[in-house]
Amino acid sequence: MIGLLLRYALNLPTDSEKGLGLRRVQWEAYVNNKSSIGLAMKMGMRMEGLKRWAGVLQPGKEDGSNGHSTRQGDPRGGQCGGDTAWLAICWDEWEEGGKKKLEEILMR
Repeated sequence: MIGLLLRYALNLPTDSEKGLGLRRVQWEAYVNNKSSIGLAMKMGMRMEGLKRWAGVLQPGKEDGSNGHSTRQGDPRGGQCGGDTAWLAICWDEWEEGGKKKLEEILMR
């Protein structure tokens, strides 16, 4: 499904491709979600950065935390924080091999 969405988003809106012609598609995942990050990279996206302390995790979701303790006096001190990985693919990467790589994956 992700491959089909990338194809639709990045292909040009010509008669043959019928895409949106977007210049960039971005993916976000908690840094501990290795499966999600791996899938994005398999689809041709590159790691662009890390957004530290991107959110507060709900109680019971500590396994996704960034591993850092909260500061003393934090009103949500019992809840861990999570970092978010940012990945993306842009139109030039798409046209310079990303599209071909994705088509090979989709044909398997």
